Formats: sequence, structure tokens, C-alpha cells
Amino acid sequence: MSVTHNGSSLTVSWNAPERADSYWVTCTDADNVDWQRFATNHVGTGATIATGVDATTSYIVGIMARNAIGDSPWVNSAATAYSEGG
Repeated sequence: MSVTHNGSSLTVSWNAPERADSYWVTCTDADNVDWQRFATNHVGTGATIATGVDATTSYIVGIMARNAIGDSPWVNSAATAYSEGG
């Protein structure tokens, strides 16, 4: 999974595990203060999170693959605070 902090949004992409048909996508700030479940039953392998994203805050995004049998463990990735020019 990769997460890019674009200043006012986070762009997330991941490789689809075999037999996954949807995903839970979550986002929290690095201090676990502002947690939100971004998408339920998300069907693609990428997403843009724009709600409540602050340019000066670092975030942790979690992805959980789902199918009719059950849910995978969470996979987390951190995104650093936005920095213009890279």
C-alpha cells in the first residue's frame, strides 16, 4: 500500500489480494485523535481521502480486504505531513 499526502487530500493505492471483493478504508491522524472510517465496501484498489485532511498533520491509513468468507487483518501505512515541492 502507498499513501501520498497532497496537502488537502490523501491518495491511497494498493494491490488487490487474491479473492478480495471489497475493502474497509480507515484514516486517523498520527496521534489517533481524528479517526474516521472512510469507505465501506470500497471496490477499487485506490482512493482519495479528502474529508478533514490538514496539510500540517501526519496520517495513518488502514486497508482491510473483505470477501464472503471474512475480513483480512488491517494493513496500515503512514503519510507524513504535506511538504510543498516534495
